[in-house]
Amino acid sequence: AFLSGVLCGFPIGVKVSSDLYCRGTVSKDEFERLICFSNNTGPAFIISGIGVSMLGNLKTGVVLYFSMLISAILVGVLIGIGKKKSNLDIYPENPDFDFVSSIKNASLNTLNICAFITFFSVISGICAFLIKNTAVYLFLLPFIEIGNASKALSENTLFSPVLTLMLISFAVSFSGISVHAQAKAFIPKEVRMVKYFLCKLLQGTFSAIITFF
Repeated sequence: AFLSGVLCGFPIGVKVSSDLYCRGTVSKDEFERLICFSNNTGPAFIISGIGVSMLGNLKTGVVLYFSMLISAILVGVLIGIGKKKSNLDIYPENPDFDFVSSIKNASLNTLNICAFITFFSVISGICAFLIKNTAVYLFLLPFIEIGNASKALSENTLFSPVLTLMLISFAVSFSGISVHAQAKAFIPKEVRMVKYFLCKLLQGTFSAIITFF
């Protein structure tokens, strides 16, 4: 689940974690901790999209990616302190593969993700119209949607380059409410999102500090 999240991007980490939980491979407590550090931005978007396309620097994209990766590992280690492994079977019997259902679920999940991105892009546009203070708007964007936040921050001349990169790094690791809403669509109703949200805030903070250094 963790490798899927850091290599393929969101919401794959949460989707795989949810599948493991529903199959009985991980306990509820393990699932709640797993989603806290497995739902991450993929290297293609960070390195190519943000680093090369938006910032014009491959090295910067690599720095942002590894800042996110290290911060995710730190969060995973911290929330695992004092916890014990569950007694659940790691390899339960796999259900029969259903090709039609697989394609159907993939299509619905793709539409679901696109809908959230579109909705929160509109929210970002409304915020741009309502908030006249550019600095406040740029600080708010990373909490809403990562794509618009990264683009706006990369084009801004108000902040120093270091502060700009720290804010982009926070946006990449926190991922924005848009991504968290996508994640919620895959998380069973009995699982609360409070721990997940707080851990993503912590990961974003760690990532920004690592990027600074």
